[in-house]
Amino acid sequence: MIERRIDRRIPFRTKVIVEADGIRREFYTINISRGGVYIETDNPLTINSIISLEIAIDENTKIDLQGKVVWVSYPHRDSNYLPGMGVKFMDISAEKMEILGNFIGDYIKKNMEIIDYTEYSLDDRIVLTDENIYEQNAELLIAFAGLGIKELINHTKYVLDNGGEQLRLEYEKRGDLLPFEGSFQVTAGGNLMAKYVLFTAIPNFYDSYGEELLRISMLEVLNRASLHCFSSVFYPAFSLLEAGFPINVSAKVLLGTTYGFLKKEKFPVKVIFFCNNQDLMVFQKIKREIFES
Repeated sequence: MIERRIDRRIPFRTKVIVEADGIRREFYTINISRGGVYIETDNPLTINSIISLEIAIDENTKIDLQGKVVWVSYPHRDSNYLPGMGVKFMDISAEKMEILGNFIGDYIKKNMEIIDYTEYSLDDRIVLTDENIYEQNAELLIAFAGLGIKELINHTKYVLDNGGEQLRLEYEKRGDLLPFEGSFQVTAGGNLMAKYVLFTAIPNFYDSYGEELLRISMLEVLNRASLHCFSSVFYPAFSLLEAGFPINVSAKVLLGTTYGFLKKEKFPVKVIFFCNNQDLMVFQKIKREIFES
């Protein structure tokens, strides 16, 4: 199984209002991630408590979230942790995920010297595999949208059928009309093994214009992953054959665009392309040609 990194937490001290059982209390956070927050308190709530939170991201931005207390640390002189409670966010909307992702990504890029960042060679940052994408604990899983795509691409059907209600609702908002120069906001993966999902528009036809639209789509994926500072992107390259794209064309567009982007950007750290077994050699050959040229 391909390695996946958990949500990166950043130090973040801000006021948070917690409501539980009709009682509102004010605390301060210690750190935050896309998936949760650690709140400082000498009197944490019990594990599995369901709470409402109002978090001040900055002077002008507050977000309301639902969460569940998943672990606690009580005051103790031998403890390495500040007393408090770890809260996992529940049913977070794509809009609120976008606010958190942008904030965390901005912090990471401004503090590269102090975060846990591993420098990989460009060759190691573009990964090709024929493993089963649905058996991976993906950090960011790419799925496809656009006119007719839901009926055409089995990967999109799988994500919508198995991801849960929130993913389906997000897709229904504009999935069939998603423009090529845009993508969905990052959405929680729901029932999938993937932690997060990003829908991007792809053309449902192959010609020279379709190639350019595919390049734009890939660039949008990379830009969004870079903005949020994702460590890894899982891309289902095998699905493009269903849209009529010859495998050698898909490989040149996807790998060429990714190569050019990662030469300039530190995030995403890795892009993993999932291929059919018979197509893997084509991708490997074209990757070698790009690196040698």
